[in-house]
Amino acid sequence: MNADLFKYQPGYGQFGDARQFIEQLRNKHWRKRFFWSEAGYPNK
Repeated sequence: MNADLFKYQPGYGQFGDARQFIEQLRNKHWRKRFFWSEAGYPNK
């Protein structure tokens, strides 16, 4: 892999990191059970 790729880290601003973003989506769209099971989050 190119070491230059590791120097770039995008800022997600209001979304936080990926885990926080997914939690926000799960809290907002908790009733979409089929989607969450397909996405690998079956407990919501």
